[in-house]
Amino acid sequence: MTKQKWLAIINPLLLILILNQIITGFLHDEISPDLYDYVHFYTGILLTVLGIIHLILNWEWVKNVYFKKHKEKAKENN
Repeated sequence: MTKQKWLAIINPLLLILILNQIITGFLHDEISPDLYDYVHFYTGILLTVLGIIHLILNWEWVKNVYFKKHKEKAKENN
C-alpha cells in the first residue's frame, strides 16, 4: 500500500478520534464515568499511535519545511 493510501485512511480516522476526545471531554459530566474512562482513555491511546504513524509518513515534509530553514539560517550566519 502506498503512503498516500495509508494517509487517506489515517487522516479521517485522526479527525474522528480528535472529535471524539473533544466531545467526550465536554460531555464528561453527562456520561457515565465508566463509559468516559473507557472511551476517552482508549481512543486517546489510538489517537496517539495514529498521530505518530501520521508523523512518520509525513517525515520528509516535516524535514523539508521545518529543518531546511534552520540549515539555511546556519549557512547564512557562517
